Amino acid sequence: MMITVLRSCIAAVLLLAVAVKSSAWSDHASLGWPLFQTMPDVIEAPLVETESLKDFLVQEAVGLQRLLADQERWARDNLVHYSPRPDALTFDASTPAENIVQQFAYAIRINPTLPYALYRQLMAFETLQESMRPKAIAELTFLQSAIKNNSLRYVSIEPNVLVMPIHVIAAASDEPDFGMDVDLFENSGTEFGDQYGFGDVPFGNLNLDYGSQAPFHMGFYYLDWVTRTVQPGLLKTYPEYRTHLYKTLATYAFQSGHPYWGWRFLGWGLHYVGDMSQPYHALPLPGVSTLQGAWQIITGHGDDVVQLVSNRHGAIESFQQQIMHRKIARQDWQGPIMQALAGSPSVAQGSDVFTASTLKDELARESRDAASSMDSVIKNNLPAKIVSDPTFELSGSAEDERMIELVFSKGGQPAVNRMTLVVADQLERFARYTRSWVRTILQDGRMCVRSDVGSNEDCFTTQ
Repeated sequence: MMITVLRSCIAAVLLLAVAVKSSAWSDHASLGWPLFQTMPDVIEAPLVETESLKDFLVQEAVGLQRLLADQERWARDNLVHYSPRPDALTFDASTPAENIVQQFAYAIRINPTLPYALYRQLMAFETLQESMRPKAIAELTFLQSAIKNNSLRYVSIEPNVLVMPIHVIAAASDEPDFGMDVDLFENSGTEFGDQYGFGDVPFGNLNLDYGSQAPFHMGFYYLDWVTRTVQPGLLKTYPEYRTHLYKTLATYAFQSGHPYWGWRFLGWGLHYVGDMSQPYHALPLPGVSTLQGAWQIITGHGDDVVQLVSNRHGAIESFQQQIMHRKIARQDWQGPIMQALAGSPSVAQGSDVFTASTLKDELARESRDAASSMDSVIKNNLPAKIVSDPTFELSGSAEDERMIELVFSKGGQPAVNRMTLVVADQLERFARYTRSWVRTILQDGRMCVRSDVGSNEDCFTTQ
């Protein structure tokens, strides 16, 4: 009897933990910008011509039909907890042009209601020019939380104009947080969720408009035996599926002479690489053992431990974003965080290959191992109200907007330095795997890197 109660308690606290927050690093576009500037593969790549998703799909329908069939076979053969795509959703090259974008969305099982428009994000140091057409965040996402809280600036881009790849990859790396992975489950209340074959959402808070994306943005690959036993739904995660899918699509787009979509798919996949570099996405309750969490539930304090973890998760991301936005606005590329992203010359030029097993076997493991120590630094360097008061909700509070000042109020500049260093440690991992991700895809896509603007046809080998 006691064992049954204990298992139920552990399951409850774990489900609460992963239901609270499923976003990782804030503003992936700004996060990647300092890093991309250090990569000749990106900053010196030829300008690319913008192309609508519809035009890309129409031109490559036959090849994509074969490619997505191969991708589905790979997923079924290699992903242990994968939910197979229903055969009725197979991409059909004969689909009429007016329906092909929705057909593609169904075939790769993303939210079909998003516009997937041509746009880019302005960095904090950029001035809105008269020639630029502002694009409201509400034109890019249906998520009301993002619309309400997003203060970033976006501009539309016309088809068939030349753009810098750094702008494409930066904006695209943030795009999955616009709702691409939201409402894809049978209990999401959507027509497409009923068809996608993922079953009910295995974890996540359906009271949050973005809550159902959690299984795609978190990867709990190294749970202890007790946790796996009492809550097997935590194993139903899909970062591996998404990264392999977008890596495959990006490589194909480059090889077939569609560099804009090569960079954009590359950016989509990079989002999940970034998410998995965040320790809170690799371990449900950093700093809290499974038995400690269960005891909190038994004594009636389960919500408390979850709230504290949620606040610490939010605090480190707000701290990171606020430091980076201030530095980018000044174009200040110095300091531990910026140097972690830039890397040493030897690291910045590294060429490790990002394989199908890299995300799970290396990146997620490193993030899991870093989780408890990071949580400890956060707990010790922020005011108790933020990290130790379970009655306080950080998200949406005035405190959330002044995280650097709150750290300083707790321990002065030494506390700011400690928090900066723990963020830098995590972003060094993000930068290392980002370089591997980008270079692997560019190499596989046979894309030549050069600084002059010439015919893109010379940069690809079509297979």
